[in-house]
Amino acid sequence: MDEDTRHLPGVVQAERLKEIRQGTNRLEAQFTAELRVFDQQQAGR
Repeated sequence: MDEDTRHLPGVVQAERLKEIRQGTNRLEAQFTAELRVFDQQQAGR
């Protein structure tokens, strides 16, 4: 658990975790897309 969320009420903690998870999913999707482009570029050489 994050140090900065430990003192917050459970509801706020849950909201924060949801935001973090959504952000992580967004980053993962972006990374996957960039990796796919990179793979295509490598294959094209």
